[in-house]
Amino acid sequence: VHEYTADDISAHANNLRGLLAYYHVTHQPAALYAAIRGGDFLIDNYDPAPGSEETGAEDGLVYALTRLYQACGDTKYLRFAEKEEAARGCDGWVCDQPARR
Repeated sequence: VHEYTADDISAHANNLRGLLAYYHVTHQPAALYAAIRGGDFLIDNYDPAPGSEETGAEDGLVYALTRLYQACGDTKYLRFAEKEEAARGCDGWVCDQPARR
């Protein structure tokens, strides 16, 4: 099992954001499919040890997963992002959005 660092997670979140930007411009289903696979990877592998979280990496993760939710409508991405925000005292972007369930 590979332990992913905050830098690893941040890089994957940036890749996800790039795929979503590409999908937004091209509307190619393959780009959305790749973004969904990337989002699933992030959800499955993001588990920082207590006290080892890095705000920048978490903000990027939350933003990327929220954008993925907006693109595909799967609430598991929004729920994960909300859970991360709640764990940090809801200091970021997700908390400013209207609730959608």
